[in-house]
Amino acid sequence: MKQNSFSVSCEEPHGRAKLFLKSSIEKLLKIILPPASATNYPVNLKPANPNDSHVNRDLAGEYCTSGLKLWDLENYEGAIIDFSKALEIDPEFSQAYLLRGKVKQIAKDYNGAIADFNRSMNIKPVAEAFILRGLARFHIKAYKGVIADFAKALDLDPQWTTTYQKSTVELIYHRRAFSKDCLGDFKGAVKDYTKAIQTNPKEAKAFENRGFSKHSLKDFKGAIEDFNKAIEIEPGLGHAYYGRGMTRIAMRLKNDARLDLLKAIELGSVKAKEALKNLNSKS
Repeated sequence: MKQNSFSVSCEEPHGRAKLFLKSSIEKLLKIILPPASATNYPVNLKPANPNDSHVNRDLAGEYCTSGLKLWDLENYEGAIIDFSKALEIDPEFSQAYLLRGKVKQIAKDYNGAIADFNRSMNIKPVAEAFILRGLARFHIKAYKGVIADFAKALDLDPQWTTTYQKSTVELIYHRRAFSKDCLGDFKGAVKDYTKAIQTNPKEAKAFENRGFSKHSLKDFKGAIEDFNKAIEIEPGLGHAYYGRGMTRIAMRLKNDARLDLLKAIELGSVKAKEALKNLNSKS
């Protein structure tokens, strides 16, 4: 796996994008299919077998509605129990698998979430299921799967980037870009970070991450521009100073690089300390 030589290791996929992604997961899942309190909840809570006399459609729907209310109250364990009861009544209830999978993902049971998304896809393959599975795969570092799932979602629904809210689209592009970055596809990463930036031009971490990818492509001028923009948007982004400092070292601008690394250290960057020590030893 080819990685940036000076970036946060992709072995911690939440590294460069950690705070951005951690703060967004539950919000994103609620955007894609909101919980019960949402006024425009889009899921049709009808079990899959309306003509099957052995399926109590009303009871399955009631359990699903109860699960949604518990999810809204952040009672995730209770929500999973109720979605499971709905599925015991109707094992072909694809949307119940989606909902249970999302709650499992919020609870950080990523493999359990993936299993539920797989079951939902087997019944009814829809774009949401692939997007959700891609998000879960990101957390277990299955980066090839992330990219494949988002591509499949686009095949199933070419308009998905306009169907969902901008914050959803931005996060999806950011995760796909990060996955490509970790796999060494820096050109592909730059393209996806650019799409994330086009969706939200005020997201500092997208500029920061694109700067690292551009550095890996030896586009040092472009990397500096991205780090500058990230710092302009969010002056306390220590890793952007670290990235800019390392890029300036590559450009043989050692004095400027030293200032950036000192600022990164001030803002808490551990890697900047090691980089500054190496820089000083060569001076």
